Amino acid sequence: ITGLGGTRIITVYPACAAPMMEKKAAQVVEHPWLAQPGIPLIISVGRLTRHKDYRTLLHAFSHLLKQRPARLLILGDGPDRAALETLVKALAIGAFVEFHGHVFNPYPLMARADVFVTSARWEGFPQTLAEALYLGVKVVATDAPGDAADILQQGKYGTLVPPNDVQALTQGMERALDALPIEEDNTKICRRFMASYVADTYLRIFNLQQSRREVF
Repeated sequence: ITGLGGTRIITVYPACAAPMMEKKAAQVVEHPWLAQPGIPLIISVGRLTRHKDYRTLLHAFSHLLKQRPARLLILGDGPDRAALETLVKALAIGAFVEFHGHVFNPYPLMARADVFVTSARWEGFPQTLAEALYLGVKVVATDAPGDAADILQQGKYGTLVPPNDVQALTQGMERALDALPIEEDNTKICRRFMASYVADTYLRIFNLQQSRREVF
């Protein structure tokens, strides 16, 4: 932005957090793993492609299983699915991993998970990470090129680990499972991703309307 005594750079994120997510998350969903409260449920959502690096996640999860019981539910589909299913068999973790495919409404499953994980090698804006944070789920993300670190405020609101690092991701999931839930209101944490905030920011940038709140 120019003409304000110099050049300023302001990041405006997509509006992906909304109250309707809570209504969608409250919908009834049935899955046998949800009936096993003593066994942690880890969930990941995304297209099954190389840059999402589910191979590292599966290897890390296999190491996690040596430390404690857990279940890994992967929502999404893509060209790497067959290869990833083969890897699951090779690691002998098929009883603990499920490729659930594309789900029109993933929020009920996301909201009921113990930990949300994204293992991408690189990313633009990881929308599902922001959505999981809004739903109050503990999160683990790779500190890869993209916005994950900023979304989590450099680790304040979730666990950041190096990308493509099996040991670090294993330890990150362990820390997240053992961590206490964040006490801060998730709507305040995710305010930057709410439509009203994003709209106000654009209005202020273009001097179209006095904002209802200070955004800079």
